[in-house]
Amino acid sequence: MIAQSLLGRTIVSTRAREVGLRIFAILFIFTLFVGGVQLRRWTGQNTRHVRYQHDIVNAFYWGQETLKEARRLSPGDASANSWTGLFRGYLALYDRVKEEA
Repeated sequence: MIAQSLLGRTIVSTRAREVGLRIFAILFIFTLFVGGVQLRRWTGQNTRHVRYQHDIVNAFYWGQETLKEARRLSPGDASANSWTGLFRGYLALYDRVKEEA
């Protein structure tokens, strides 16, 4: 080992070796963490054109259509903005789109 001389005697004390190994482990983990964050940023910037921009826009559109349908079918504003109104609008929109397809 590096911490021992050729004659087998310890050059570095056990305590110093443990502290050194802990410092090395902490620096190694920190380096992996920072490298992972940088890799994620680089990947996000270089693959922006193939990611789900269209999916986000499409989901927003259908969410708005569901809310419009819920407001159209609900008797009042309070019931249109509830979970019941949302599901009512979702199911009605689903049925309408299914019939039109």
